[in-house]
Amino acid sequence: MKNSKKQTIFICGILVTSILSGCSRNVEKAKNKNIIVQPTIAEIEYNKMIENPSKFPISFIYDNRYYYGFDGFIIQDKKVSINGEKKQVVIDLLHVDNLLKVTLDTAFYRNYDAYEWTVYFTNIGNRNTSILSDISAANISFEGANPVVRGNYGDYGGYFTPFEKKLENEPLSFEATDGRSCSQWMPYFNIETDNGGAMIAIGWPGTWNAKFETKDNITNFKGNGTSNFSTYLKPGETYRTALMAFVRYYERDYDLATNKWRRWYIDCNMPYEDNAQTKKLSSIATVSFVSDTPIGWYRGGSEFENQYTWRKSLDAVKAHDLKFDYHWFDAGWYIGTSGFSLDDSWFEVGTWELDEAKWPGDTFKEYTTAMKEELGIKGTTLWFELERFTGPVKNYISRCPQYNTDWLIPNDSESYLVDHSIPECRDWLFDKVTSVMDHAGISIFREDHNFDIKYAFKAGDALKGNRPGITENLHFQGKLELWDRILQWQLDTGRPAFLEMQSSGGNRQDLELLRRSVSFFRSDSDITLDSPFTISKINSLNKWIPFGGVLFGRVVETDSTNPRDKFQWRSAYSSNLCVPLQYQNLTEETWDLLEWGLEEYDKYKPYVFYDFYELTPTKPLYDTTQWVSRMYFDSKTDKGVLETFTFKDTKETMKKIKLKGVNPDHWYRLVDEDGINGATRVKGSELLNGYDIYLEPRTSSLIWIEPLNKKGE
Repeated sequence: MKNSKKQTIFICGILVTSILSGCSRNVEKAKNKNIIVQPTIAEIEYNKMIENPSKFPISFIYDNRYYYGFDGFIIQDKKVSINGEKKQVVIDLLHVDNLLKVTLDTAFYRNYDAYEWTVYFTNIGNRNTSILSDISAANISFEGANPVVRGNYGDYGGYFTPFEKKLENEPLSFEATDGRSCSQWMPYFNIETDNGGAMIAIGWPGTWNAKFETKDNITNFKGNGTSNFSTYLKPGETYRTALMAFVRYYERDYDLATNKWRRWYIDCNMPYEDNAQTKKLSSIATVSFVSDTPIGWYRGGSEFENQYTWRKSLDAVKAHDLKFDYHWFDAGWYIGTSGFSLDDSWFEVGTWELDEAKWPGDTFKEYTTAMKEELGIKGTTLWFELERFTGPVKNYISRCPQYNTDWLIPNDSESYLVDHSIPECRDWLFDKVTSVMDHAGISIFREDHNFDIKYAFKAGDALKGNRPGITENLHFQGKLELWDRILQWQLDTGRPAFLEMQSSGGNRQDLELLRRSVSFFRSDSDITLDSPFTISKINSLNKWIPFGGVLFGRVVETDSTNPRDKFQWRSAYSSNLCVPLQYQNLTEETWDLLEWGLEEYDKYKPYVFYDFYELTPTKPLYDTTQWVSRMYFDSKTDKGVLETFTFKDTKETMKKIKLKGVNPDHWYRLVDEDGINGATRVKGSELLNGYDIYLEPRTSSLIWIEPLNKKGE
């Protein structure tokens, strides 16, 4: 098939017989076994790409010529390495001008039908290259009728609400324009057809674009980061594309596709927890004392946290023997750029110097050490916002002459972008971060991002000689390098193997960043919105990002000193539960509920990385009439948990819920944590047809699914 520009479109075939007849049947021996392993359909697709780079599914314009693939480029090197499930193939190519080198970094994950790539364009000459523009890091097509595109709005675009759009006569286009990857849309898509489809991720922290169009049962997808890139490369400069990742499936089954993606994400992408990098990060409960301040939270209450505020909170938590995994510390611990303590706002950022008035000597380290030794937590995360500088620049430069104003790109009247593309700037930031973490006993670097930086990108492009896209691309390359450097420092010093990320909540949750980090809570909306909203948000995000927390302790429904009721606790259960309450003010009654919630969550959390199923229709965010039922289930162990919620305006008190994932021929015991529905012995086939659950309005149930033997005993 050819498009309007006469290039060959790479088509990922769907029909097994047609693919196998058109491709070689290369086989490989399984490790330590004398068996022959046939390549999967996805592996054949991947092999076709890397065996013929001239038709690799990428497109761009260079030196006024349109390229689909790397036709005419000379292959200089090819390296293959295998690490567990991951087979990595890196190919170096050179343009005929002897200036533009391309590095094609690809990988295939056999047992997950997943492949990915990132492409690097580097000027290896001693003069500027020609213009590089119109880059689609992926320009790939999928075969199948009745295509549908599924995805989610971004955090600010609609609090991660899912959408489903039929792809018919008009193409569908999506674009993130404000410089944060998940503000408007999530950079994750499911292109689904009658013959299956692909789960797609665009891994890039800034702007990106995606376009889907279909014709004659062929759906074409184009996508990339740094949406407006169009410029030459100076000697030594590199442009890199977004990480493009695909998990393929070959039948129309939404749950199958979702859980195939989840397994690949968990096993092959989610960060490790331990320094030896042998254990993936598990579900956790985290604590913060940001509410135990004179103004409480939310208005950035942590600017009042100091050496005098924490002991009473810690003693209260310790007295009730509450168990948390990690402790997080928010903004306001640093001196302002004006040189003074931040007593009423945390927004004046850029110094990254510990405020000695609040934390003299080793008092911060005494705090974090007590958290470890007395509460048994694994470590503390500390808030930074390294990309933003606000406040009086001249004042700060006079106190910190090693700080260079050339590192600052104006963004608006109040803030500057700190340009991470400059090596000296990254060195300064790295030294600041690691010295503070060492001095304060911090285990995990935590970064936030609270401003729209598209204006700084445009300003930077102008300052760099009117080169569209160069500021963003070089900045984020530098940011990823800095993150990798901080992460390696954590490993080298015996700290955890992950970073922690915020972006005004959940406005940056792209795959490139999430391979290095997790979000202890993934939306600031937890602060202001209530349980029906939270339940919907968890359902939406769980399908794409299995690890992510909910901030329990919202300022709605009851006052902030109350740890809520059972319904609200369960509405916040996810792979991480953040609990920032005013511990100094809790009554014994509320302490009892807090202890109950953490104990039940500890029982619940091993299930959250099982396969996930939404059993009732997707509920609008604020709807308070529907039932919501979801489950996590592991087909290998035959274990799972079934959660169901009703709301204040729900009329029905009984609903037949059809379970998913269970084996129709197996027997199960269903045990209701509250004893409402009793312990039930039931066959899988019956569960698939419907299980009756009884609930009053605004209540919840938690039902454990356990395997029985073949006789149902």
